[in-house]
Amino acid sequence: MTMYIQRAASIIRLLKLIVKQNPRLTILWMLIPLLSGFVIVPLAAAERHLIDTAINYAGSGRARILQAAWPSLVTLAAASAGAVFLGMMKRLTDTYMANRASRQLMMEIQSHAIHVPLEQLESPDYYDRLSRAQAAAGQALTSILFSTAETIRLTCALAGMIVVAASGHWAIAAMLFTVSAIVLIQRVRLEITVKQAARALTTDGRMADYLKQSLAEPSVLKELKVFQALSYMIEQWFGRVRTYEITRNNYRRREGRMAAWFGLSFLLLLFASLAIIIGQLDQRTVTVGTAAIVFQTILQAQGVPLQMSWSLSRLYIQGAQASDLADFVNGSIPLHAHQQLAWNEAIHTIQFDNVGFRYPGAHSDVLRGLNMTLRAGQTVALVGDNGAGKSTFVKLMLGLFEPTEGRILINGHDIRHLNRQSLYTQLSAVFQDCGHYPLTMREYVTAGSSSAAASSDDREIQRVLQLCGLHSLAEGSHGLDQKLTNVWADGRELSGGQWQRLAISRAALRSSSVIALDEPTSAVDPSGELELYNMCKALSTGKLAVFVSHRLGWARYADRILVLHDGNVVEDGSHEQLMALNDRYASSFRSQASWYEPEQLNTAAL
Repeated sequence: MTMYIQRAASIIRLLKLIVKQNPRLTILWMLIPLLSGFVIVPLAAAERHLIDTAINYAGSGRARILQAAWPSLVTLAAASAGAVFLGMMKRLTDTYMANRASRQLMMEIQSHAIHVPLEQLESPDYYDRLSRAQAAAGQALTSILFSTAETIRLTCALAGMIVVAASGHWAIAAMLFTVSAIVLIQRVRLEITVKQAARALTTDGRMADYLKQSLAEPSVLKELKVFQALSYMIEQWFGRVRTYEITRNNYRRREGRMAAWFGLSFLLLLFASLAIIIGQLDQRTVTVGTAAIVFQTILQAQGVPLQMSWSLSRLYIQGAQASDLADFVNGSIPLHAHQQLAWNEAIHTIQFDNVGFRYPGAHSDVLRGLNMTLRAGQTVALVGDNGAGKSTFVKLMLGLFEPTEGRILINGHDIRHLNRQSLYTQLSAVFQDCGHYPLTMREYVTAGSSSAAASSDDREIQRVLQLCGLHSLAEGSHGLDQKLTNVWADGRELSGGQWQRLAISRAALRSSSVIALDEPTSAVDPSGELELYNMCKALSTGKLAVFVSHRLGWARYADRILVLHDGNVVEDGSHEQLMALNDRYASSFRSQASWYEPEQLNTAAL
């Protein structure tokens, strides 16, 4: 019972979320199935009156019968037309509601995903939650809404039938309610069991289909015959099919037995109601019309619990998905506590004050105890082994992550107290996994640019692209209007190196005072690496430039080298100073340089 309550609560939470976003549409969407269900009451009343009129006015002449029957005929026609209209409106509102709610919830999910702190993006649990929420906001949401609307309609229809049955006698209404409730509960339990069993059997069914297809492929048959494994694989396939079919047939037999009992229950209800109605007719407390519509209503009521069980069982199964969606959308997004100070000046210093960082759910710090000051005009190389924390250092410096210990000061101000949007106008970056967006070249390199000239003057864009070695792309037949990625019919897919050069061009166009380059040449061949480094250094003149690379050939040209190891800066100095220190950096530099020394290569070959 607890599980049923939890699933129902999840559905209600999701519906509350939808009502909050679309209050008027939701009211209309829920009102239509409610009216559609209760339309049986005026229909039954009109039919009863027509039957009684026909009996009472038999032999009185056509004109008199029509005169007495026309109000009922009008009511019957209006109710029938209303039922058709409401059915059409239900289909329209169900579809419109599902599409609108799905679109809005997808946007809500995307908004949460965009604004969530980036350190959470490193957590597998976050991606699991995001994936489940996205799945629930798609086809699952449509099914939930359709099932909810159908459940409302059928509940109202059953309530209307009980009202009609009560016109014959209160005992008939009580019996109809009791039998329908028992049948509904048992059917829902069975449907849920069958659906859960079907999910458990998915693997067997899928494996059986896969084996069946494989056993018809010549390449598979050839191999199985050579290794004399054909009979074994056939047994495997037959075993899967047999398990799948036996389980399904067991549930079909169970469904059949239950359907027989349910049919018998309604048959007994029908005879009991008939006995009561006959007694009422004998006492002249009910009319023939009443007896007819009560009898007809009981016959119609047999299918309602079956249909309701389908809708309710689907809602139960999808309750978990509703919970995933509601939890994600209603989940609070941690906000920066003091984003108040607007930033409108160039960055002169970035100070790490005893900074440490640990990823959510991790058991140890990635970085700890960092104390240093980076100054404008410096070219800083950040080096270290894989997992040393270089990329995390850059994300902390750019304000993408917040330190879990200590603080980062920008010109003496705690970065947590600065307005991030204004701060980001002074920051620029090139990451090794730069985005491949389906834009034109002009749109790509000026996206987010704070330079008015860069966003309006093609000559500035052409100059930067030429410096980055992309003049051949910029001077092509489409020029700066060249569409990127093969998403476009006439788009162009770039190589990894070209994408990185384009990302560097975009970073260079920003009028920022800090630029970070995280492995900017990871997709560039060695022959173009030095050229690209010189170009990056020229474009970052006067700025604080932080380079991250495993290739230490870059580091020798930096003003300052920081060596990260086990979450700490273990060496800090120029190339000459660290080579003289003859420690970790010097050892790594000589190791890399040895690959380019002929005598070392010959020794390695021997």
